[in-house]
Amino acid sequence: PPHLLPLPPIVSPKHCTLPPYPSINLPPPKPILYFVELKTGITIEKIFRVKANLLLRDGSNTTQYNPPHIDAPNDDTISMVFYVNDSDGNTRLFDKKAHQGATNLTVQKEVEPKAGRLFMFPSNVFHASSNPIKNVDRKVINFVVKPQKSFW
Repeated sequence: PPHLLPLPPIVSPKHCTLPPYPSINLPPPKPILYFVELKTGITIEKIFRVKANLLLRDGSNTTQYNPPHIDAPNDDTISMVFYVNDSDGNTRLFDKKAHQGATNLTVQKEVEPKAGRLFMFPSNVFHASSNPIKNVDRKVINFVVKPQKSFW
């Protein structure tokens, strides 16, 4: 099942003092992944991907979304979307995993971008972003990680 995890706002390093990070050795995402480990009990074994995405208002409507995709085909990875800013342009999670194919997908959950929110779900579940309609942009940081133990 997908999980929503509210995280504290990230502040500049000169104003942020955090305890030692449990298991992550990659500097830029450390504060976010530190809080994931702290709040969920997950210990991250491996980071497969960290990337920033910027979507701009493009004249689409609320029923449109970008092509559904998976982040990894296996069951042992977790995808996380960290919302950097308040925006519209929901993330949609569909009803099928990679091995079931991408035909006849049905939206199971929609998550609204709120600054500091982290949306977690299995990496092999189809999902899609959407461009903002009211806001100028939608900024996210995407993670694909493998926990030491199964989370789902």
